[in-house]
Amino acid sequence: QYRRARLLDYTSDKGGGGKYQSYKGSGVCLYLPQDSNRPEFWTDLAYDPTKPIVITEGEFDAISAHSRGLPCMAIAGVSMFLERKRNAQVVARPGNDIIWRSREVFICFDMDAESTPEQPWKPSVQAAGQKLAMALALLGANVQVINLAKTTVGRAHLGEKMGLSEYYMWGGTTKELWHCKEPLDFGSGDLLPLLDRYANYRGKVLDCDTGT
Repeated sequence: QYRRARLLDYTSDKGGGGKYQSYKGSGVCLYLPQDSNRPEFWTDLAYDPTKPIVITEGEFDAISAHSRGLPCMAIAGVSMFLERKRNAQVVARPGNDIIWRSREVFICFDMDAESTPEQPWKPSVQAAGQKLAMALALLGANVQVINLAKTTVGRAHLGEKMGLSEYYMWGGTTKELWHCKEPLDFGSGDLLPLLDRYANYRGKVLDCDTGT
């Protein structure tokens, strides 16, 4: 069973870990906010690839967005979308039950002190965003970014850290988020052409002579 706790007495000067910690053996899990008024929301969405999904970091940001009509799930950290299972990397539960092919997926990571409308993520987060986008692209998803630094609230708070919780608390709207989507910057741009040119195989290596 997956369990994750928030340390209410956490301060950044303690060191030795973040303000959230998962129980040993929990593995990796995606967080899907639940709504008692829409109990079948995620089940219906999982099997309908015409509906978009927004992926953010942190449970509270996902709750804030989901309660305002954004189909938003959360990863526990910017690089926690896949888990290792049977010597392979697979989508963390319950995302392994979602049809990703042909679905529009939007990555909405937090805005940091270094973020600008032209460069929404700092380099370390950019690398994690590219890795997440590549994993989604391999599943057949159409991936874009929601750039919080381009929003009205984001421009007013440049130089500060802002996730979706702060975005809504400071007066942001779901409608504007949809107008701040953009393609993901892959740097040199070499990676996506490689996806089109080469097949990607996950599993045991095949013997070229026997085909087994």
